[in-house]
Amino acid sequence: MIVVDIEYQFYKHKTNASKVHEQTGIAKSTISKLKNGQTKGIDFETLDKLCKYFSCQPGDLIEYKSEE
Repeated sequence: MIVVDIEYQFYKHKTNASKVHEQTGIAKSTISKLKNGQTKGIDFETLDKLCKYFSCQPGDLIEYKSEE
């Protein structure tokens, strides 16, 4: 299963959802769903904005976890 894990980036950059929203324009509800693992997918535009904000690669935000 593919999961979005952005919690580490929030910790690493000492930021919060409000700051990310202000700087990227990503809806607070979307950020909250991504942080809490409540999303079933991520839009490439959102992924692009997050990568720019955190200065990271997509693989730093999403990962594959075996369902076993």
